[in-house]
Amino acid sequence: MIKQPSRQWTPADLDYYHAQRKLKRRMIDIADDFGVTEWALRHFLRRKSGGVYTEKPQAEDLFTPEDCSLVTGIAPDRIRMLIKDKTIRGNGVVERKDLANFLCKYPASCVRGDIIQIIYLLGGDKCSPNLK
Repeated sequence: MIKQPSRQWTPADLDYYHAQRKLKRRMIDIADDFGVTEWALRHFLRRKSGGVYTEKPQAEDLFTPEDCSLVTGIAPDRIRMLIKDKTIRGNGVVERKDLANFLCKYPASCVRGDIIQIIYLLGGDKCSPNLK
């Protein structure tokens, strides 16, 4: 296996990254702009922030067990158990992407869920019922 030379990151790259994130671009698309993998971009961001990746999810992308229950039809106590068992990734709250991963991995668990909420969750803002 031939090791590829590492990319030389500049402060302008960091500025470009933050500008693109403000425009709501996905991490994978920004990594493609740089010609690197998403992992390499995340590694760069961790190094620039002193070893801690500081980008926090937005409040609308966080779901409490009660919110997860409304979407999936699973009882909140069972959601907490699934989080504890690491079936659903989370720490008291669940990120949108982790809940979407659970829905895709275990669709039979969510047969009593709200289909509109599931579509919105999986489709993101493009499927928002508030868009005209």
